[in-house]
Amino acid sequence: MDKSWKMGNGYIRFLVVLKSFLSEFLREFYDERIVDFPPRSPDLTILDYYVFPHLKNTIFKSSRHTVEELMEAI
Repeated sequence: MDKSWKMGNGYIRFLVVLKSFLSEFLREFYDERIVDFPPRSPDLTILDYYVFPHLKNTIFKSSRHTVEELMEAI
């Protein structure tokens, strides 16, 4: 099982905070296993290319006026 931490498109300041948090609170799992991906990494998944845009287009095809209508669309 891969126990690597992967962070893509993240800000450097947040990465420093995240590394600090992981080293302090998850010491048994964290030993410099964070994998840094450059911003806008081509390492994207099918969710990034198809599912999320399709979901967005489906939800916003027509306007929703209540939370219930939005939940029904999702």
